[in-house]
Amino acid sequence: MNYFRVCLLLFAAPGSLALTISEIAVDGDGSNENQPLEEGQELRLKCRATEDWSVCQWMHELEDQRDSNNNIMKIVCATTHGNSATCDNSGGSDELDNSASRIRLDASGDTCTVRISKSEAIDSGDWKCVMIGGDVSPATAITEAFVSNQSTLYITEPDLMDNSNEVITYHIDDSSSEIESTCTAYGGNPEPEFHWYVGDDDDRNEITDDLDSTRKITSKDDLGDYVSQQISWTPTRDELCQYESLENYCYDSQIVFNLICKVQQKSGSKEYYRNENDLMMPEVRVEVNGSFPLAAPTFFLLLLSFCFVLSN
Repeated sequence: MNYFRVCLLLFAAPGSLALTISEIAVDGDGSNENQPLEEGQELRLKCRATEDWSVCQWMHELEDQRDSNNNIMKIVCATTHGNSATCDNSGGSDELDNSASRIRLDASGDTCTVRISKSEAIDSGDWKCVMIGGDVSPATAITEAFVSNQSTLYITEPDLMDNSNEVITYHIDDSSSEIESTCTAYGGNPEPEFHWYVGDDDDRNEITDDLDSTRKITSKDDLGDYVSQQISWTPTRDELCQYESLENYCYDSQIVFNLICKVQQKSGSKEYYRNENDLMMPEVRVEVNGSFPLAAPTFFLLLLSFCFVLSN
């Protein structure tokens, strides 16, 4: 995908004059999908014409979102040359009037600028600029903006959205048994990076190198676009003992812990939604069953007791 995409469409009758849009762009952060503008910051777009113009209009349609009349939801803003105006969303969707009130247009010289205060995820996508002047045909151009979007997490294998009491059962002595789980993140720009933990989200309880396999799934459903990570894990008892949350009872015949999923959203060295994602950690209960092993401390205690009996 081109991270700076401009589409220029000119509508002119044969032999007639036409306005020409010489530049349309995201002005500042937000032009690169992999480095989106941080949600809440100001998003700016500009549209520049080579000839005189009298009216400037910006329109933004929301992909895959429809209003109560099943029409594609959109924001429409317009102003006349030499003026500044707050978007009144005339011709747009009523449901987006509040969102449109964040938008201000400045029209002077050869440029029509949009400033969107407190940007939101819905501001991502195509923005179309239409410039009209006198008797000449209007010019239309499109650019794409990218605003960050926090992921919403669910455990979907087992399907805790359907039954919150689902439990993963793992038979540690059965070579065919495994811990399988899927964590699904709806939305998310930058794309979320998954992390799994045993018991709590302390760094010492993160599963790093022990996972047998992971699988990434990208798709969409009624809740929207999503990315999932499916894991398969067959830990030994000794491996479970390495996690701080389990070290005191990892030799019990039954071990119970919560398997936790978290995400990070990063672009280069910048991390988005760090505090918010720290608080979002869906979990699923795991019950580990197996034969009771004789733990080393218990063995030595029995050996000492036996020696004491012999000495007497």
